[in-house]
Amino acid sequence: MEHIYQQSQFGEDWFTYPNLYSEMVRRFATGSRFVELGCHRGKSTSYLAVEIANSGKRIDLYCVDIWLDVTQRDAFFENMQPVRDYYTAAMHMSTMEAVKLFPDEYFDFVFIDAFHSYEAVRDDIIHWLPKVKPGGVLAGHDYCVEEPDTWPGVVRAVNQTLPMDKVRLSESCYIYEKS
Repeated sequence: MEHIYQQSQFGEDWFTYPNLYSEMVRRFATGSRFVELGCHRGKSTSYLAVEIANSGKRIDLYCVDIWLDVTQRDAFFENMQPVRDYYTAAMHMSTMEAVKLFPDEYFDFVFIDAFHSYEAVRDDIIHWLPKVKPGGVLAGHDYCVEEPDTWPGVVRAVNQTLPMDKVRLSESCYIYEKS
């Protein structure tokens, strides 16, 4: 399946981590579970879904977004139509509502890219990290070391919540592998 994420209807320019998503699909086996927190119009989500499709693996992909208006939500579903068979659920709710629906150690990969305030990122890390299996990955976007004023809440929350000696950085993302 060809990637669709570069089509104009996605309208986003901030998807900077395709290598991370490709790495996660390669790394985890059939039966794995992924969740993306903050899907907006589906650009990054569609990339991940196509990677899953092309891998031949059966990976459950959950999509969580509050979609502040119906236009954003409708755009997500329309944009994701070509890959509808490669995501498990699109959940229209906050990340704090969604986290309550899953048992601990449920996910192999959790990606945080929802609200970018210090409190929101801190809460996402604190509440979603227990949902990651040992050997799984919690990662997130907009950890901008070169430009720390771009998303200072993200940088501060990550620095204060995760053991930084165990965090690697790539493509403006922080990546924590749970032991």
